[in-house]
Amino acid sequence: MPTCYISNCPSRTYKGEVKLKYFCFPKAKQLRQEWLKACKMLGKDVNVEYARVCQKHFKDECFENKWTKPRDKSKQGQLVMKLKKDAVPSKLLVCKRKVRDKETYRRKPKPKRIKHEGRTGVPTYRELVDSIVQKNTTSENFVILEVYNSPEKSELEELEEPEEVFYDSKLSIIN
Repeated sequence: MPTCYISNCPSRTYKGEVKLKYFCFPKAKQLRQEWLKACKMLGKDVNVEYARVCQKHFKDECFENKWTKPRDKSKQGQLVMKLKKDAVPSKLLVCKRKVRDKETYRRKPKPKRIKHEGRTGVPTYRELVDSIVQKNTTSENFVILEVYNSPEKSELEELEEPEEVFYDSKLSIIN
């Protein structure tokens, strides 16, 4: 996709607002030197084979409208804007550089992670049991464990008075 060769020119290929035309550097050496001088690129290593200049840098007198040949007898030719053979870019040859605010393009720092060695964020079985023991400890240092979604629970529901199963801090069953 072509871009304008003039330094700091904001013109790029079609952005949706206005479709711009881009013109190649001329093949004639004398005219090419005039273009390079006008673009302030004389003496620099320039690959003019691929360089383009947009229509914004030419005066209106540098263009001529020509009709193309019709492709079919039923269709009319198109009106095309052509650059005159002796035209040299002369408008807006010094474009101001667009300075962006540093805040708009600076990456935001990522939040720092706190690393715990040997920890994954998921509590271990032992930590879960210890937390239950701390929450359900009675004054006699016994633990009441409630049974959920197990065969024992269905048996307990059949009884009128559910039995409590007691465990000590070492998790051994007390009869």
